[in-house]
Amino acid sequence: PNIPGLGKLKENLVKVSGRTPPMLEEKIKAKTMPGLGSIMVEAAEEVGGFADGHDFAASGVIDSDKILAFIEEFEEKVEEKVKGKGLLKYFTK
Repeated sequence: PNIPGLGKLKENLVKVSGRTPPMLEEKIKAKTMPGLGSIMVEAAEEVGGFADGHDFAASGVIDSDKILAFIEEFEEKVEEKVKGKGLLKYFTK
């Protein structure tokens, strides 16, 4: 992929990004869920990548072979911050 300001990524790198839906924005504003930017930064760093963003949108770059590890780290970071309920559990139970 070609990222504005960074140019074309090496073949083994992928861009990860996210935006929060309105329902999640309300939970972030109410401080019952962590902001997307901080979670994305922490998860990307855990797998050797980097990220930046704010509470409602964020993006980063990781190795393509770390996608699953990134998703797992992301979920773990959310679980840590909301005391055992990851993002999937938060919205499904």
